[in-house]
Amino acid sequence: MIHFPDERIKGIDKTTAGQMDLYPTLANLYGIEPKYVLGRDLLNQKDGFILTREGNFVTNEYAYLKSTDKLVELKNGKEADKEKFKYLFDKYKTYFDMSNKMIEYDLLRYLER
Repeated sequence: MIHFPDERIKGIDKTTAGQMDLYPTLANLYGIEPKYVLGRDLLNQKDGFILTREGNFVTNEYAYLKSTDKLVELKNGKEADKEKFKYLFDKYKTYFDMSNKMIEYDLLRYLER
């Protein structure tokens, strides 16, 4: 939730978002160009998602729970064919792998300050 004085900018955005999206979004509002981010500027994105350390993910339309290995459509609760959404699994695997490498190799210490 972001509040602006005098409500110059207002509204509700229902894009699915996670904690990693906070910095790029706030950086945009303050006119800062972030060098290194995994998240997205929510003011300029509509394809939202959340990815967990356990390998689960939620998009604006679907949720995947790794423990049950099911992809479910949020609007009706029906199971979706995972093969038709391979691009989602590939996309989130890339994010997950990048995040893991940053942690495993302590890569943040090499960033310019």
